[in-house]
Amino acid sequence: MKSVSLMDIRFEHQAQYTETPRFQVLQFPYQDRELSMFIFLPRDADGLKALEEELDYTLFQDCLKKMRAPKELLVRLPRFKADTRYSLAELVASLGLKTAFSDDADFSGMTKEAALKIGYIIHKAVKRN
Repeated sequence: MKSVSLMDIRFEHQAQYTETPRFQVLQFPYQDRELSMFIFLPRDADGLKALEEELDYTLFQDCLKKMRAPKELLVRLPRFKADTRYSLAELVASLGLKTAFSDDADFSGMTKEAALKIGYIIHKAVKRN
């Protein structure tokens, strides 16, 4: 068994919780409440494989309908790091900025570099807990 660093998170009315005979589900929002993390916890060691096979959109929606906010909830999780990276070039081009990515780009107002164009737009976020 490996020892890991844990974090304790105390929720008062913010988290949502439900359970079934096979697993427990916890939803807790991030600070802006526009995003949430869902944690599915199988009740036994063999339950993870069964949950992976069983979990689909319908089961997820059923869980959402049954979720309630407990008065108080203490959650203990291993510390983790979430690291995301998204390419935004295609999205920005679809908003009408296609020329900036082509050989026809004209950034002469910002630089004297003649062959300047945008190659990538990357968004990267790192959250450490």
